[in-house]
Amino acid sequence: MTQLEAESECTDCIGGYYCATPGLSEPTAPCQAGSYCTLGASTAAPRDNTTGDICPTGLYCPTGSEVGINCPAGTYNPAEGKKTKDSRTYMH
Repeated sequence: MTQLEAESECTDCIGGYYCATPGLSEPTAPCQAGSYCTLGASTAAPRDNTTGDICPTGLYCPTGSEVGINCPAGTYNPAEGKKTKDSRTYMH
């Protein structure tokens, strides 16, 4: 969009990405692995539970996550901040 006339015409940073500074024409970069970013994130690893947060237990969050991904059947994740499905724990 060009020739905007009011701040209200600006678009929130999209899910999975963050927008670190004012005046951007596109998002800064994908959200950091181990975290998720929803609409309007301004940091790579938000912790406000509004624009994103640390990846919750039971899930993993690769780079650019808008939401966490469930660990596969036969595995679990007892800790926050997992980055990949390979960082989960197997049931024995």
